[in-house]
Amino acid sequence: MIKRKLSFRIMLLAGAVALAGCQQTNQLPLAAQGAAVGAGAGALLGAVLGGNNRGQSAAIGALLGAGLGAVAGGVLQGQQEGFAATEQQLTGRERNAQEIAQQMQAEAGSARSAASRMSGELAGLRRDISGGRGLNTQQARLLDSAKRDRDRAQAALNEGEAHVAGMRRQIAASGGKSGDDALAQEAARIERSNASLADSLRRMNADLGRIEI
Repeated sequence: MIKRKLSFRIMLLAGAVALAGCQQTNQLPLAAQGAAVGAGAGALLGAVLGGNNRGQSAAIGALLGAGLGAVAGGVLQGQQEGFAATEQQLTGRERNAQEIAQQMQAEAGSARSAASRMSGELAGLRRDISGGRGLNTQQARLLDSAKRDRDRAQAALNEGEAHVAGMRRQIAASGGKSGDDALAQEAARIERSNASLADSLRRMNADLGRIEI
């Protein structure tokens, strides 16, 4: 009789310790937490319902509870890891879109500066050419530099349009996932930069088109 009471108390204590420990072991994998909780709960339930053989019932309950708890914890662990991976992927997608938008903003600013600079620099070249004078070495280099600025702006615009098209496809294919609004905002920022690039290109092409060599 004393042995049974002692065994019963040990099982109760083990179950209580397992339950209390699991509440403070968030760093453990969910499968291990589930096994510990299941073992504690199984031991308690087995001890309560075990009748005259509570010690053995508690041990069996702990074993079964640990197995069921480990399975349930493993399933939850897999779901959490899947959610975390998806969230990380979405965060990476948004960060990449922000970086692209910032890059395109910088390209648009460079193109505006180049278009304004080109307008003044090419005015002297137009006068020389219209007067029948050829370009000297420095003026020829200036014209080549203007053409490179124009080509860079055109390449940036092509890249920006491709980025926007890719983002729109991602949004359409995602089916309303979290982060689509943020991605759409970055796509709109890039579209504004693209519009600025297109305007700068028109100015550059107009200035270069007035020069005939």
